[in-house]
Amino acid sequence: MKRTMRLSLMGLLGWFFAGSVSLTHAYPNGPLWYVTDIGPYCAGCHASTSTKQIPEHPKEFAEQWTIEKKHFADIQKAQAYQDLSPDQKDQLIAAIKEVDAHAAITLDAPSSVKAGQQFAVTVTTQGGAGPVIGVALVDNDLRFQSRPIASTGFLIKAPPKIFGPDGKQQKKWNEMRYNKLDGNINFAIVFGVGADLKNKTFDSTKVQWTLRAPVDPGTYTMAAVFFYGTEKASPLGTVEQLGRKMPKGGFLAHSGRIMFSKVHTITVR
Repeated sequence: MKRTMRLSLMGLLGWFFAGSVSLTHAYPNGPLWYVTDIGPYCAGCHASTSTKQIPEHPKEFAEQWTIEKKHFADIQKAQAYQDLSPDQKDQLIAAIKEVDAHAAITLDAPSSVKAGQQFAVTVTTQGGAGPVIGVALVDNDLRFQSRPIASTGFLIKAPPKIFGPDGKQQKKWNEMRYNKLDGNINFAIVFGVGADLKNKTFDSTKVQWTLRAPVDPGTYTMAAVFFYGTEKASPLGTVEQLGRKMPKGGFLAHSGRIMFSKVHTITVR
């Protein structure tokens, strides 16, 4: 019986570590198995770029999710960064601040449409350390309470059109939908994104969705959310693990970001 329990424990540990390797390979390079609708609430490790994303909680709670409290505090104290000198930590933080300062997201959509009308919205991003960034279309700019855009009556009519930093359309993400499932999802991964801190150049991308307006007239809101990483823009923030470049803080680091576009109001008439 003891031998059986020991073998079971070994199997469980093997599953855990195999899963950890898989997770380690995925998250810092994009959640490559979440090929579905998504919301910013899923990215629990990411730091918020503003406390305005969390207005429903006390200020003290919201501040714990900021870049300073969630990420920079880790760099100063967490074990993963202890091989860096104080000066190197300051250099890493300065590099990350540069990435954050150049990150941006905008949402372009009509202000008025007819009920049931088909129309396009375009999300443009700049920045992120890469090699990928994520974009999602949601109904508001609340980190823990936004919903996929379809929740309010907008129907996504087709897979998102994804354009990389080179301006060329990418099909890789849409082709990852299993067994020809419909690709009309609110989330897109853009591949091939990079940042050059030395020359202060940061890649831009575009994602376009085709929507059908709700059938009920009224006033609706939408926003785009930007998921991006920061540490791997700097050699000090990059480590090699299992043949892959990883953020210095590791899989559960707080080096990722959540940023929203301005909320856009659409009148359905």
